[in-house]
This record gives sequence, C-alpha cells and structure tokens, in this order.
Amino acid sequence: MNSWFLIYCKSKQEIRAEENLLRQGFDVFRPTINVARSKIGCQSVIRNEPLFPGYLFIKVDPDVKSIGPVNSTLGVSNFVRFGDNYAVASDILIDDIKLNVNRQNAIASDEYTLKNGDEIYVNGHGFDQVQAIYCNPCGFERAVILMNILGRQSKLMVPTKCLFKR
Repeated sequence: MNSWFLIYCKSKQEIRAEENLLRQGFDVFRPTINVARSKIGCQSVIRNEPLFPGYLFIKVDPDVKSIGPVNSTLGVSNFVRFGDNYAVASDILIDDIKLNVNRQNAIASDEYTLKNGDEIYVNGHGFDQVQAIYCNPCGFERAVILMNILGRQSKLMVPTKCLFKR
C-alpha cells in the first residue's frame, strides 16, 4: 500500500534530496510557500521557502519498491520514526497541505504585488477598512499611501502589514 513517508534532510539540502529521490523514481512532495522578505532599497521581494524546513515527503509502497536506498541518498539524513514505526502521512493530509499551500501562495503573490495607483484598504493602527491609494514602498516595512482626510488628499506612511488589496 502506497504511503507518504516523512524524510528528514541534511541541513539546507532539501532540494538536493528531492532531486536525487526523483532520479530514483520516488514520488516526492516538498511543500513551499511564498514569503515576502524586505531588502535594502525599499523593495519587498517574494521568496519561495520550505513550509517544513529540513523535511520532505516521499510516496512509496515498501512491498513493491525498497525504501533502503533512501537513507543513503545524497541530502537525506534518515526517515522520521517514532520508536520502530515510520512517520506516515495520509493522502488526505497531503492533499490538504497541497490545497492550502496553493491557496496561500496565490494570496501572498497577489498581496505583495501592490503597484502605484492600486486601490487598497488600510486596516489597523487606528484605521478600520479605510480606502486609500497605494503610492510606493518606503523602508523595510512601510509604504506611502494617499488617503482622503477631511476632504484633502494626504500622503501617509503606514506599515505594509496594514494594507490589503481590494
């Protein structure tokens, strides 16, 4: 019976382990998510990072294909075990992780692609669903926005975590 086994990888070698396991014919799942990281120069950069750093899943039927070569695969440290039992995930759990990762990545890439002139909402720091217009990033975690205050367009600097696209 096919099962998803949890594999522990050597430090920062998840990609290497994935590539080598794929070459051996294993079905591999290494969930990654898009994360916004601030860089010098007022720009946020979206990076794709592992959801579970140091771990990946392989799907295999141990009665059909030997799992022995996995431990000697470059990048792999060993199987995750609880005593004598291998850590195994169900197909339902893996499907849920895939669905949530895809949903989160779609939200993250949409959320962090604000452009000059985008209509946004400001939520937090004294604001509750206030409409504004995005101007540009400023610093590591702030952005300049245009907001209508007392009938005048005013430029404000607010934390980017408070900005949401319409």
